[in-house]
Amino acid sequence: MLAVAATPVPASSAVARPNILVFLTDDQRTDSMDALPKTLEWFADAGTSFPNGLVTTPLCCPSRASILSGRYAHNTGVHTNSSVEEVYAFDQSATVEAYLQAAGYRTAIAGKFLNLWNLQDTPPYWDHYAIMNQAYNNPKVNIDGDYTQHFGEYSTELVGEQAIDFLDDFDHTDDAAPWFLYVTPFAPHAPYTASATYADSPIDTWAGNPAVFESDRSDKPTWVQTTVGTLASANVVRTGQYRTLFSVDDVVDDVMTHLDELGESNTLAIFMSDNGYTWSEHGINANKRVPYLPSVEVPFFVRWPGHVEEGATDERIVAGIDVAPTALDAANVAEPDHPAMDGLSVLSGSSRSRILLEYWRSGDDVKWPSWSAELTSATQYIEWYDDDLQTITFKEYYDLANDPWQLVNLLDDGNGANDPDAKTLSKDLAVDRVCAASTCVDPIEPDTTAPTAVTGLAAAWDGDKVTLEWEPSTDAVGVVAYRVFRNGVFLGRVGPAILTFEDATASPGETLTYKVRAKDRAGNRSPAGKVKISIP
Repeated sequence: MLAVAATPVPASSAVARPNILVFLTDDQRTDSMDALPKTLEWFADAGTSFPNGLVTTPLCCPSRASILSGRYAHNTGVHTNSSVEEVYAFDQSATVEAYLQAAGYRTAIAGKFLNLWNLQDTPPYWDHYAIMNQAYNNPKVNIDGDYTQHFGEYSTELVGEQAIDFLDDFDHTDDAAPWFLYVTPFAPHAPYTASATYADSPIDTWAGNPAVFESDRSDKPTWVQTTVGTLASANVVRTGQYRTLFSVDDVVDDVMTHLDELGESNTLAIFMSDNGYTWSEHGINANKRVPYLPSVEVPFFVRWPGHVEEGATDERIVAGIDVAPTALDAANVAEPDHPAMDGLSVLSGSSRSRILLEYWRSGDDVKWPSWSAELTSATQYIEWYDDDLQTITFKEYYDLANDPWQLVNLLDDGNGANDPDAKTLSKDLAVDRVCAASTCVDPIEPDTTAPTAVTGLAAAWDGDKVTLEWEPSTDAVGVVAYRVFRNGVFLGRVGPAILTFEDATASPGETLTYKVRAKDRAGNRSPAGKVKISIP
C-alpha cells in the first residue's frame, strides 16, 4: 500500500484543549503488534501509524526520561539504568507532566515510573499516581501515598484498573478540565510472566529473519561476535512476550472503551514502547542496548479524532523525544526556552532527515560498551567507544536501502571502494552528540548566517588553572559548539549548553590571550570574544 503522510489540523485551531493519553510498553519491538489486535483497531485503524518510530536511547530509564522531557539523554543527564544519583538529579520540573500541570491539566501515572526511583517517594508533578515495582505478580504499589504490596494481583491488570479509576476521578471532580494520563505497564519485559488467563495461550512459531541467520559476523565488533542467540531461543522469548502483551491489549481496550463511555472524544492518544528488543538478530537474543534496528525501532501510533488522519501511515522519522513537544503542541502550551526540547511535535508537520542514537555502558549489564549512531532512512553509521566516551574502538556503516537487515558492515567488508566518508560522518556525529534543541535537526533551508559574536568573555586564575566564562551566542538555527583558542592555537571545544572552559596547562608567569568562537552546524563561525590574562 502506498504510504500516506498525515496532515493534521494545527493544535491552535482546536476549540478546547484535548486530554492527553500515553500508553508506554516496556521492551516491545515493532513486529510484535500482531499480539495486540484491539490496540491496532484503536490506533492503526482510527489513527496514524509511524513505521519509522524510534527511541534515541534503547534502555528503560534514559528512554523514559527522554520521553517525559523531550530531550536527549546527553541533555537529561540520565544515561543508564544503574545510577540512583542520575535519576534523582533528573530535572522533573522540565517534564511534560510539570508543564501541563502548570497549564491547568490534571496529571496521573499508572505503572512503571523511572528505574531506581524509591516507590515510597512521591513522584513530583503527578496529581494522582499508582507507581509500582517491576513485577508481574504481587506488585508493590504506591497509590497516592498508600504504599502496599498487592497480593493476588497481576500488575498489568492493576495498571488498567488504576488508569480507569483516575479517569473516573477526573470526570467526577472537574469534567471540564483537561487531563494527562500516562499508562505504563511492565509488559512485555522479562521475565515475561503471563496472567493466568493467557499463561498457556498458543503462539505460532516465528520463522525469523535474515539477521537471525547471519552466518558471518566477522564484520561486527567482538562483543557481538561472541553472542549465541538462535531462532529457538528467540522463539522462547517471543512466546513469553506475546503472552504478556495479550493483557496489555486488554488494558488498552478497556481504557479506550471507558473514554468513549465518559464521552471524552477530544483526546490525543499515543501508543509506543520505551525501546525495542532483539530476537537473536546478529546472535543477540533478549536485549536492547545495541544500535541495530530491532533494538531502537518501536511501535509508534498517534490518535486524535478530527485532528490526526485515520488509517494513515506517516513515514517521517519520529522518536520518544517527540512525545513531550507533541503533547504541548496539542495543549497549546508554549515549549520552554530553558531547557529547550530536542524533539519535534509530530502534529506540526516538521520532519528530520537524520536522528542521533546514543547509549552509555550501564552497570546492570556491563558487557555492552557505550556507542552512538547516526540514522537516516537509508543509512546507519555507528561508533563504539571506550569508557572515556571519546576513543573509538569500532565503526560500522550500513546501506539500509540495499541491506535492511544490517548484514554487511561496509567499513569492514574488505572493499574500500564502497566505504563512505567516515571522517565526515564521525565529525557530524561528534556535533550531534552534544546537540541541543534546534541544533539536533537539519535546517530546512541552507544556513549562511553566522552566530552572533561571543561576548562577556572573562578569564580567572585560581593557582592551578585558567577558567574562562562567556555569554551564549545566538544563531538562526542554533549554535552547536564553542571553539577555544590560546595565543592563536586551538585548545578545545565544548557543547552549546556549556559556557565555561578550563585550561589546566597554563603556567605562572605567562601572558595569554584567549579567543572563543561559536560555530553552527553549517560551519559558520562567529566573531571571536577575546580576553588577555597575565598569570602571576
